[in-house]
Amino acid sequence: MREGIASYKGTLRPGDIILLNDPYISGTHLPDLTLIASIYESQRLLGYDANKAHHTDVGGKAPGSIAGDSTELYQEGLIIPPVKFVRAGVIDLELSWLIRSNVRTPDVQMGDLRAQIAANNTGIRRVIELSGQYGADTLHSAMEEIMDYSERRMPF
Repeated sequence: MREGIASYKGTLRPGDIILLNDPYISGTHLPDLTLIASIYESQRLLGYDANKAHHTDVGGKAPGSIAGDSTELYQEGLIIPPVKFVRAGVIDLELSWLIRSNVRTPDVQMGDLRAQIAANNTGIRRVIELSGQYGADTLHSAMEEIMDYSERRMPF
């Protein structure tokens, strides 16, 4: 997520979601599509909401987008740098067409992307609810404590 936001060339506003699958940025392979949204409460950036889902096809020379004999990344499917896929709550129609035109099962892939958008929107609502209940500063302190605790529990 950090690399996706850092690599994105635009500005994220409430209701915007960026999409990416570039493995040099997102750290996995092309069928793993990542959606990242900013979370705002009263014009204050609270944080980011992200999810990654494995899609059954992102184009390329073989169904499933993972051909064992590929010799370069371009043969595996559509490479998506961080781009704004949702603007103010509305899917970018032209980007949607580009994706649909490069996959074997466009309705399935768009359905999966809509499910990811719904997951992001649910996450955003929940974080805003927590901020409203406990305050943004308390929420951020709790998030930091959870991250610190996780790091302490990780064996190195």
